[in-house]
Amino acid sequence: MGFCDGESWFTLMIAPSKSIRIGFSVAPIFRIHLHKTDKSILDQIQQYLGVGRVQPQLYNGRDSSLFSVTSIKQCLQVREFFNQYPLQSKKRFSFEAWSKGLDIIASKRHHTREGILELAKLRDKMNMASTRHHLGKYRYRDYEYFRARLSDDNYQLELAS
Repeated sequence: MGFCDGESWFTLMIAPSKSIRIGFSVAPIFRIHLHKTDKSILDQIQQYLGVGRVQPQLYNGRDSSLFSVTSIKQCLQVREFFNQYPLQSKKRFSFEAWSKGLDIIASKRHHTREGILELAKLRDKMNMASTRHHLGKYRYRDYEYFRARLSDDNYQLELAS
């Protein structure tokens, strides 16, 4: 799986949401970006894994293709694949943190303050600097942000209204 050692990306998206009681929505993400001329490689990966979707995307100002998996059910299938064919590079540390995050989400613990904080800690360990770059507007959101926000009485009142 040398290809995914170099080109894949694992993260846990945590975004503010007034429609969710805890105040944050959560999504596991597995992605691979390639130049648009290599879309057929992503189509083959999608077909082999039987999950995700491939779509065109403008990435860093360049036309590219994106393979992404974002549902918990499909991410669990991706995890099975990588458990069977382990990553060899340092990316395995991001995968391991992502995998722990999948367990938190699958067990519904992400609906609790403690679960969100656990996910934020795990996310901070994943992909190091690239996580914040790829998440764009959410790049400033780290464990300390979530810890402060979840203990902020005004924020909790704002959610309740």
